[in-house]
Amino acid sequence: MKKYCTECGYKIEYTAKQPNFCPSCGEGLNASARANKPAQTVIEQQPEIEESQEEVANIPQLQGLDIEIQPDVTKGVKLGQVFAEASENDDRPINDSYKPPRISKKKILDEFKREAGTLRNPKSD
Repeated sequence: MKKYCTECGYKIEYTAKQPNFCPSCGEGLNASARANKPAQTVIEQQPEIEESQEEVANIPQLQGLDIEIQPDVTKGVKLGQVFAEASENDDRPINDSYKPPRISKKKILDEFKREAGTLRNPKSD
């Protein structure tokens, strides 16, 4: 069953017994729960004016908002500029002595078959 809270509008779904209170705001859902709730009184508090705050005699009338926009001078950054700056700031030593290991074509083909093959064994007839 569905019911909506009259206070906050929360959709309440239940299957057995109807709940007495809204799970979202706690508002009573039946008449007896609302009758037992004390009435809330709203008391507005006036902000205290400090002695340092002075009353303003003249408030200017604004007709619009004047702003200044400074457009970005750079039109964009090219990828080459990014790599050039990165390579200039790179202080790591260059290791030219690294050579990748040599692998034969047969090993590459066998590894490919092993990785790309099926997990099941083929049926033997």
